[in-house]
Amino acid sequence: MDMESLLGMKIIPIHALLDENCGLNPATDPRQKLGDAELIMVRDVMSRRQCLVFGKEIIRRVALSGRAEPMPSVMVELDMATDELPLLLAMVSAIKGRHDYT
Repeated sequence: MDMESLLGMKIIPIHALLDENCGLNPATDPRQKLGDAELIMVRDVMSRRQCLVFGKEIIRRVALSGRAEPMPSVMVELDMATDELPLLLAMVSAIKGRHDYT
């Protein structure tokens, strides 16, 4: 079973979050989707590599307690060979106050 199925993640392509000028897409305003998520992952469309963008604290809390807890989650698909990742990180920082990508 893959991570998206296991966590019930919503999978969102980066282009659904941004408009043609790399601003927030007014048709699908991402602020609520990303704001509600306690875990935000990114998956490169070419390599399928996955990385944590936000949620280090909830993962740590679950690991220390040993108990599962509800975790609204989003997987954003993008091309890491472009400027899409920095755009997502800026968006997450603006919405959440920080990001956990290293």
